[in-house]
Amino acid sequence: MKSWAIPDGERWPFWLLVAFLILTVMIGGSSRADIASLVILRPVALLTCGLALVTLRREHIAEHKLLLGGLVAAVGLCVLHLVPLPYDVWSALPGRQIMVDIDAAAGLGQSARPLSMVPASTWNALFSLSVPAAVLLLGVQLPPRQLTHLLPIIIGLGLLTAIVGLIQAVGPSRGPFYFYRITNYGAAVGLFANRNHQALFLASLLPMIASWASYQGHSQEKGRTRLAIAAAMAIYIVPLILVTGSRAGAVLAFVGLVLGYFCYRRPIGVATAERKTRRSYLSWLVGGVALIGGAMMGVVLSTTEAIERIISSDQMEDQRLLVWQPIIELCRAYFPFGSGIGSFVQAYQINEPDALLSTKYLNHAHNDLLEIVMTAGLPGLVLVVAALCVIAGRAAAAWRLPIRSQSPLSLVRLASGLVAMMVFSSLVDYPLRVPSITAIFSVVLLWLAGDTRHVRNGSQSDKRSSVAS
Repeated sequence: MKSWAIPDGERWPFWLLVAFLILTVMIGGSSRADIASLVILRPVALLTCGLALVTLRREHIAEHKLLLGGLVAAVGLCVLHLVPLPYDVWSALPGRQIMVDIDAAAGLGQSARPLSMVPASTWNALFSLSVPAAVLLLGVQLPPRQLTHLLPIIIGLGLLTAIVGLIQAVGPSRGPFYFYRITNYGAAVGLFANRNHQALFLASLLPMIASWASYQGHSQEKGRTRLAIAAAMAIYIVPLILVTGSRAGAVLAFVGLVLGYFCYRRPIGVATAERKTRRSYLSWLVGGVALIGGAMMGVVLSTTEAIERIISSDQMEDQRLLVWQPIIELCRAYFPFGSGIGSFVQAYQINEPDALLSTKYLNHAHNDLLEIVMTAGLPGLVLVVAALCVIAGRAAAAWRLPIRSQSPLSLVRLASGLVAMMVFSSLVDYPLRVPSITAIFSVVLLWLAGDTRHVRNGSQSDKRSSVAS
């Protein structure tokens, strides 16, 4: 990353995307449909989509046809779930007999109904797609150089939510820095409502920081400074992930560290620094890391509740594992069309086992693959499998080739690892239903898609460099 200079004619899409990402992370940290900030976020997202469509050109679509095609398919599936169907067709759908009986008992007649059993929730799901749509429609218009510039911005947003989490950890359990009414009070949730989502975001920062530290500065000194800052940030982030009390977060922290190791490449020139300067630099680095690490360890050790939660049994999370079996049965009951996108809560409550009834309701399946199959049926499963196949192919191609610190493939490798982390988290939670994480995930997909011509040229350049050396 040699310069932040952006030509005047290309600045506004980039800065509009940056502003939208900042807004989304600041106010879009909950997956609930009733949070007040959606009154601001979704109109802004729709307006951003409109602005992006004005400047979208045919070549943008051609270069990112798979990415935009997936977005259109997701929007189209939501729309299809809202189209009214003739009564004879609707009543014959799997799982609708209870609604047919209610209509008959209430004397409502035989009126047309959409495929979704809860149309209001499907409308909410449709409008929720405005956030990733805004990011993708703007992002496909940016050259690879500007997409790379988004990396330190996302890292900065991650550090912001980490600082908020630190304040929550040392402050009162129901202090003013908890921004959502329904949240994990007493945990370091940062700008999120859920500890698991905060932990995922912080864990994903670790490979991002390693990749950022790989970029060559204008001088050796700047390269060393960047590496020192990256090390300090990592030492700051890891204990905060533990403070969240998230079990999945602790696993993701380890994955993030391993991925960071593979994403880091020593910047050219850093290894040739003078020995005396290197010793001075390492002394400052070790001292700074020790100071920050000591302070953060103090916070971790003082927050015993969070650590105990990670290593002890949690009744609520253990119960979530028990609901997967009845959800699998509902997947069969509503197959192949599903109960309707966004209808999980109500569709599950109809058939909720008596043994699992409690004063709390299940807001999601805590396994997005199961929830997609249950609510979106076979079409939803096909979309997910197709997307994963494309992502896997792209990732395999990127990891198969040798790269250096600033090859375009380095960003593709980073993105593939981040996708893997988010997919893993989605198997035990629902992070991609949170607007802020959805926006970041959309940026990650843009990194993964990139421009194949640049990736190919970068790969060949790396090969030639390796041969020449």
